[in-house]
This record gives sequence, C-alpha cells and structure tokens, in this order.
Amino acid sequence: MSSGDSQFRYLSQLMDGIVTDIGRFLDHLPVAGFILNRDGTVLVCNERAANFLTIDSESHACSGSSIRVSPSCRADLAAHLNEVITNKEEHLLDIRILLDDGQEIPARLVSKSLTPDSDLCLSILIELEYRKDHVRILSHLAYYDALTGLPNRLLFNDRLRWAISDARRRKEQLAVMLIDLDDFKNVNDTLGHSAGDQVLKAVSARMLACLRETDTLSRLGGDEFTVLMQHVVEVKDAAATAYRLLDTIRQPFEIQDTFVTVTGSIGICLYPDDGDLADTLIRNADIAMYRSKSSGKNRVAFFNESMRDSVDRKNDLERRLRKAIQERRLNLHYQPIVHSSTKKIIGLEALLRWDSGNEGVLPAGQFIQIAEKLGLCSIFSDWALLTAGQQLGKWMDNNLISADDDFRLSINVCADQLADPEFPSRIGSVLDQNNLPPSLLALDLAEEVIQLGNSQAKINMLKLHEMGIALNLDDFSQAFPTLQEVSDIPFFSLKLDQNVVPALLDNPNGEHILKALVVLAHQLGFIVVVEGVEDEDAGEWFQTHGCDGLQGYHYSRPLPASEMETLLKNQQ
Repeated sequence: MSSGDSQFRYLSQLMDGIVTDIGRFLDHLPVAGFILNRDGTVLVCNERAANFLTIDSESHACSGSSIRVSPSCRADLAAHLNEVITNKEEHLLDIRILLDDGQEIPARLVSKSLTPDSDLCLSILIELEYRKDHVRILSHLAYYDALTGLPNRLLFNDRLRWAISDARRRKEQLAVMLIDLDDFKNVNDTLGHSAGDQVLKAVSARMLACLRETDTLSRLGGDEFTVLMQHVVEVKDAAATAYRLLDTIRQPFEIQDTFVTVTGSIGICLYPDDGDLADTLIRNADIAMYRSKSSGKNRVAFFNESMRDSVDRKNDLERRLRKAIQERRLNLHYQPIVHSSTKKIIGLEALLRWDSGNEGVLPAGQFIQIAEKLGLCSIFSDWALLTAGQQLGKWMDNNLISADDDFRLSINVCADQLADPEFPSRIGSVLDQNNLPPSLLALDLAEEVIQLGNSQAKINMLKLHEMGIALNLDDFSQAFPTLQEVSDIPFFSLKLDQNVVPALLDNPNGEHILKALVVLAHQLGFIVVVEGVEDEDAGEWFQTHGCDGLQGYHYSRPLPASEMETLLKNQQ
C-alpha cells in the first residue's frame, strides 16, 4: 500500500470518528441538526431532523437523503453550502422547507464548516414560525446541560454569586461541593460513550433526589458536578449531605444488561470561612476534591489552607514534568532479574527515572500518577520503549546479551498504550529499527492496565503474543479469582508485587499461600518472579517454594545503562 493510500485511510478513519462524535452531539440538541456535504446530501442527522424531514435517522445513516426545500430555494441552498465549505465561515440562509403534504414553511439554516480540511458542514435548522419557542430553547441551552438537564457552569456561577450576597446579608453559611466521578474514563472505554451518557444521567437523577429544593446541583462538564447548599446551619449538615451523595453514587447501575459501579470524590468548602468570592469557593472546593482523590477516592474532604501549599507543589511538579522530555531529563535505570537457583541474570526491568533538579532523581512511582492525569503517561511510556529498544540493540551488538539465553528486557506499559490499536505496530517498529528478535522483549502489564473489559486491549495482547513478545502480569497482589480471570491471556510470567513479600514472610500461612499460588501459576504456564527481595534468607525461602526468578535490592539496585553494562560484562 502506498503512503498516499495510508494517509487517505487514516484521514478517512479520523473523519468517521469526527462524524460519529458529532452525531452523538446532535442527539442532545432540541433543534433539527445535520451534517451535510457540498451537494447537500445529509450524512448524519438527529431524531428531530429525521421527524421533521421524514428522514430515517436509525444509526445516524440517512441513506443519502437531502434537505427538502422549495424548488425556488434550491439554488440558494447550493450557493450557501458552497460558500460555507469553501470559505470555512459560518453563514445564515432563510429558506422555505417543503413538507409531505406540499405545504411550505419558512426556516433559517445556520451552517458552519465541520473541520478546516473537510468538505462537510454542520447545519442547524430553525423553523421561523416557532422562533419564540426556539429563543426559549436556545436560552435553555445557554444555561442548562444538554445531556442531564442540570444547570451548567454559567447558571451555577450566577446562582452562587446571588447566594453569597444573600448569605452575607443574612449572616449565614453556605457550602460549595465539587464532585468528580472516580475513574469514569473506564466506563466509556469498556462500554462506550452511549453507556457513559446513561450513567451520567442516572447519577444526576440520584443525586438530585438527595438534595433539598433550595440546593442546586450542576454539571460542570465531563464527569464533574457541583452542589450549592444555602442556609447551612452547621458543618455536619453539609457533611451528611455529602455522604448521602457518595452512598447513592456507588449503588450499582444496570446499563446495557450490565451492572456498572462508580464512586465519587467530593471536596467541600464553606462561605465565609473558606472564601467570599464565587471563583475562590469553587477553586477551594476543587482543591479539597483532589485531596479526597489522593487519599483513596470515594470519600469526602473539607478544604483547609494547608491544602493550598500541596496544590502549589503539585502545580510546580506538573509544570516541570511537562518540560522533562524537552530538556532530556528522563532516563532509564535497569534492575536485574536473577534465576532463583543459579543467580544468573536472566532478564532486566527498565525503570523510568526523572532528574528533577532540586529533588534529585525520582523513581516513576513519585510522578507517574500526575503524568497520567496530564495525559503524558503514554508519551513517557513510548519514550521508554524507544530508549530501551536502542539500549537493547547496543548490548546485543556488543554480545552482552543473546536471545539464545532466554534473556528478556521488561518494560512497563500504561493503559492508554495497551488500548491503542496502533500499539503493536509501534512495538514492531522498535524491534525492526534495532534488529531485535521479539523474544528479547517483555511487557509488564499491571492489573489496572489490562482492563479486562476493554476488547481492544485484549486484541492487542493477543497480537503481541503472536509477534513473539512475552507478556508479564505485573504487581500481582490479589486473590486467586484475579489469576483465573486472566487464564485465557497468554502471559509468560506472574510478578509478585514487592508489597506481598513481607506479608507472605510474616504470615503463618504464607508458605501454604505461596505454594498454592506457584502451583496454579505453573499450571497456567506462567513462570513466577518475585519483586522486592531484600536479603539472602528471603531469596532462599522463595527459591525453596518454587519461584523461578528473583528481583530486588539484595541482588542489585536499579542501575544506569553504563553500570548495568559493567554488571553484564562481569557475568560473562
């Protein structure tokens, strides 16, 4: 396939995605909406448009129908669409629509180019005979969320400013809550955006039922909501309401014959103690909400001034983290994995490090969660993959490692990477560029990364296995049902989380637990690697009980590439 064909296919797929997303947006409009091409053919329309123009909108496939205008308006419509698509500007056109019974009604068509590079436009049709209704509808759209019907950010801010003035006059307290649904992206990723929308509407209805008539529940956007509580007599009243909200959010929802459970994190601040301006109160509630998330999610946190300092540190960390790749402050350290019996190095784990300046070299655990929130995790992980591949190629060229020795370099993979349809091809490119056999590479997949409900992630895992790349079930610390759930995925190894090691050593039943786990893993075809081995006694204990590989500071700390090269040379 030529590069031109590839680019065309990519652009076509991108446009399909845009059209699908716009179609979902149109469904929430109370007016007739379409996506049109240059000749006036309707590609996508909402139900109101379909009913109005007798177009079948099932699956948003309008089967090449056209807007039915009066014959006297057809030339004007063609010129209107050509002007919009050619000049990429928004235009209005007053036309007459032809109904089934032959009647003509006046209407206004508002059109805007869909994207700078497409020959499509987004059009909204307003019947002029019902303009008063539409003015009311458009006014409603300006102040209310189209999906849930709740007040939006603009209306919430207006009500909050009025409530502050009222509370100041009455010398009363009020509370502002900011609610964020925890890990809601997983619902969209596993069940689709339509199911996610259903959950958001159901959550909204449940929360409304927990509030007083004088309270305001608002959707800020995405999975964020706010609550305004006026006439708060005691702090415990706000706390009681917040915990009622948490309880109703976490009750299971039945969506598409599937039970879905979500949780929420809530931050609360009070007027006048935590601020006397609307923006200040919302910002402080947001700070408190992030504290509840960082404390474990599914909980409530009240704002206090000490939180502001931690937020300032977090914001500074975010700023420097964004510059880390540009300033080449990221690097990889490598920690050996040794054979439990021979203690020979049988593999390495590549571990991301950040030279942060004043705070020194930081391990990934101290910044990767922030990177995930910033959407940088896949960028960091892709950089680690490229860098590790280049280093692996150098060691192979210098005969320090060989595919014949069952040696593998393990690299951590994030959820966004694994769910990306292009991820296997990027892995293949790294192997090709560095002349590496697939058997030299292993990918560490933590339980939360695997996303058993994500079909694309599972497809990618099977593709990677077919390519000859080993998959490791990383940071394993749960009970046997988790291991059984992944039994149909062709994992190479099971890596026991380092936090499990002291628990097994200190538990009177640790020996029996480990034996059962090792037997089950071996029956599934996995080798067992133990992380976090700190001393000789622990290493011998795990070796005696059938573990295959050992990793930890007892054998070596994570080393820069140059020091790891020396260690590999000494082993030869």
